[in-house]
Amino acid sequence: MAIALKNLKFHLARLLPLLLLYGFSITTLDLNLTGYFSIVSFNLQLLIIFYWVLRNPEVLGFGHIFFAGILNDIITNFPLGSSALMYLVVAATANYFRAKAIRKYLMLDWLFLLIALVFAYAFVLFILAKFSSVEIIYDQFFYNGFFTLLLYPIIYILFKFYSNLVGIRDTDD
Repeated sequence: MAIALKNLKFHLARLLPLLLLYGFSITTLDLNLTGYFSIVSFNLQLLIIFYWVLRNPEVLGFGHIFFAGILNDIITNFPLGSSALMYLVVAATANYFRAKAIRKYLMLDWLFLLIALVFAYAFVLFILAKFSSVEIIYDQFFYNGFFTLLLYPIIYILFKFYSNLVGIRDTDD
């Protein structure tokens, strides 16, 4: 009975990143601080996806990532599939770097995140420009990507601490 309870706690603890992804996608809480600062906004979904796909891809599945993006598009009234494609580009890029990187540490992850964000935002901007009538404000995309990149070391430290606390190990360890 004690082993079953311990396994249940472990599996429930592994759900936190998935719950955070869905929670941020449904509530559209992306720490948009435009009331205080006109340019500061983050995309926490991208950081959650990047960290967990890079460190332990079993925690988030690509189906969950796609569905969270679809939910985000529905809630934010964005063209259907654009956020989902952005999330999948970040996840695919993180998965590629996960396969190619021998050692993982914060600075290398940060560089990989920069590359993933450039690919994701370029892809979504291309899709929106070609297939949508949504007005594109390039400054918002730039600032969102920049502040998302700046927030990554904090998210990295928090998720690393959480992984060690709960007992989720990198799949490469």
